[in-house]
Order: sequence, then C-alpha cells, then structure tokens
Amino acid sequence: MKKSRLLSAMCACILLVTLSPVNAASIAVTNHSFEQPVVTTIPGFLTSTAGPFCFASACPSIPGWEFSGLGGLFQPNNTVFPLGAVDGSQVFFSDARGNGDAVAVQTLSNTFYQLGIDYSLTVSVGNRAESFIPFANGEITLFAGADPKNIVSTLDLSTIIAPSPGQFSNVTLLVTAADIAATGAVGESIGIRLGGAILTGQTIFDNVRLSSSAVPVPAAVWLFGSGLLGLIGVARKKAA
Repeated sequence: MKKSRLLSAMCACILLVTLSPVNAASIAVTNHSFEQPVVTTIPGFLTSTAGPFCFASACPSIPGWEFSGLGGLFQPNNTVFPLGAVDGSQVFFSDARGNGDAVAVQTLSNTFYQLGIDYSLTVSVGNRAESFIPFANGEITLFAGADPKNIVSTLDLSTIIAPSPGQFSNVTLLVTAADIAATGAVGESIGIRLGGAILTGQTIFDNVRLSSSAVPVPAAVWLFGSGLLGLIGVARKKAA
C-alpha cells in the first residue's frame, strides 16, 4: 500500500511538471517603437514630401538605441504608409546607400540569456509605398554581450516575402535554447541589431518585441509518467 501511494505521488508530480503551461514572458525593449526623441524637436531635422527625418549622424542620443550609417528616425506621413506606423508615429529606417552600415543596436545590459529558454524577436518591417524607393531587405539579429558581431542568430530579410507597398509585416526570429548553448551565449546580455539594408531602397522597422519561454519538458518524461501510471494500475490489481 505504501509503495502504491509513493508511486502515485511521484507520478502526480511528474504529470504536474509535464502538463504545466509554457507561457511566453515579455522582455522590455527600451524605446521599442522609436518614439523618442520626437523628430521635429531635433535641431537641424530634415523635411521631405514623405515626412520629417534625421540621419544617425544628426540625431542626438536615442534612448535605448545606437544608430549608425545612413539610418535614422523617420516620421512617415500617409503617402508612405496610408495606415501610419504600427505603434506610434515614428520608425527607424535603414537606407541601402549605407551599404549595410545603416543599423540600430540595443544591448539589454540587465537581461541575460538563460539555460533552457527560447527567445523570440518580433519586429514590424515596412515597405514604403513609393515605387522609386523599393524594399531593401537587411537583417534582424540577436547577439550576445556588447559586440554585435557575437551573433547568436540572424534572419536575412531577403528570405521573406516583402510586405506589400505601403504596409508592414510582422517578422519573427526564434532563437532556441539549443542555439544559445551552441554559441556559448548563456550568461551574456541580450543584444538586438536591426538594419543593414543593401542594394537599393530602404527598409523600415517598428514595434520591436522580445519574449522568452521555457523549453517544454521532453516527451520522454511524459512516457516515464505514463509508465508509472501503468505500474500503479498493476499494483492495485494485485492488492485487490
């Protein structure tokens, strides 16, 4: 009887672990939709028929982000995106004339890669409506530590279907626990890199979201739990 109860308790614990929901947890990204500072408050901002903007070299310190190359803040009007930006009114643009150097980088200095955790980076990627400024691809990347070259995983936007002109599409980069272990990123701070447009045109980025989720308990544990249930059933039949 005692053995049967012990087996029941063990099995219950395993089933609780196995059946526990795996919920994604949001990770804060500073200035996630590039709303600060407001472009029109920046001394020397530029104007165009598409809306006000500033290149990285002219922009002041951007909360949370470091801009470089021919990238910067942009407040597009409805001739560029008829429905406006995805979140707020400003976006980051990566201009292909920078030959891959137009990037936005953020290091989450107090958030670290952990064992057994998957990470998802989702970004709204936009394609300008004007036919003379085509979608210029680029990348979304998660890196480790302070060096953007220490790449954990990257998604080349030339491999996706470009958003329709004047629209945004959500693009997600999934980094698995196995990727993190393989690259030695465990314990390193999480970094985000956007941009790197090449060829011609521009790529627009908005509404940057990062989340984490625990890796589900392997199916082997479920099978082990099922086996324990079978043993309990046999033990009860014998006891009867």
